[in-house]
Amino acid sequence: MGNAQIKKTYYLDITNYGWLPEPLKNAMLWIRTSAPTDPAKFEAYKAFAQSITILPESFVPKAAGASQMQHIQLFCFCIAVVHLSIAHIWNVCVRIKRKDSTFMAQVGWLIGCWVMFFLACQMVLGIDMPKFVIPMFIVEAVLLVLFTVPPKRLKQDFISIPMLVLDVVNSFTDVISYIRLFAVGMSGAAIAEAFNDMLSPLFGSAVGIAGAAFLLLFVHGLNIALAVMGVAVHAVRLNTLEFSNGLGQEWSGFAFAPFAKQKN
Repeated sequence: MGNAQIKKTYYLDITNYGWLPEPLKNAMLWIRTSAPTDPAKFEAYKAFAQSITILPESFVPKAAGASQMQHIQLFCFCIAVVHLSIAHIWNVCVRIKRKDSTFMAQVGWLIGCWVMFFLACQMVLGIDMPKFVIPMFIVEAVLLVLFTVPPKRLKQDFISIPMLVLDVVNSFTDVISYIRLFAVGMSGAAIAEAFNDMLSPLFGSAVGIAGAAFLLLFVHGLNIALAVMGVAVHAVRLNTLEFSNGLGQEWSGFAFAPFAKQKN
C-alpha cells in the first residue's frame, strides 16, 4: 500500500484521533479481528490486553497485526447472554403480573442462561469457568424441578420434569447459536479475499485493470448486499427462535390464500 493510500485510510480510523479517550480506543481495538499494526500503538494496546486478567493468555496478541478472532467470538457470546437474559427477565415480569408461581422457574432459566454462557466460553474459547458456576447450576436445577409445573397440574404435566434435561441442553445450543453472527462476517471476508486473489493477475495491463475493476465492483457489491441480507436474516432468526424461546412466545399463523373466496 502506498504512502498516499495509507494517509487516506489513516483518517478513516477513528482510533487514530487524539481526542478519543484511551479506554474507549483500546476497547475499539480489542473488538477488531487483528491487533494494531503500528508498533507504537501495539505496545500500549498489548499492555491493555494483559490487564484483562480474567481472560486466558491466548487473548493477548503476540505481535502487531496478530489475529483476534477469539475476541469476536466472545463478543457474540456476550450478545447472546444479554439478549436471552432480557427475554427471561421479561418472562419473569409477565408471570409475576399474572400471579403465576412458575415465574420462579423462569428465574432458574435466567440463571441457567449465564451458566451456559460460561460453559460455552470454556468449551469454545478456553476461558476457565468461575467457581460460582456450579452452585448456580444447582440453584437452577432446584428451581426448575420445583416450579416448572404448577402443583395443581402436577399429575397431568409430570412428564415435563424429566424433559427438563433436553430443555437444559437446548438452552446451551441457544447460546452457541449466536456464533453464527461471527460466521456470517467471516464468510463475507473469505469471499472478498478469494475474488481479490483470483483477479489480481489481471492487473498486468490496461485492459486487465479495466476488466478486473469492473468485476471487482460487481462481486464486492454483490458480497456486501449478501452480507447485509445475512445479518438481517440471522437477526430475525435469533429473535423469532432463541429470544422467543426464552420469552415463552409461540409463533403461529394461517395459510396465505389471497384469492380464496371468503364466506360472510
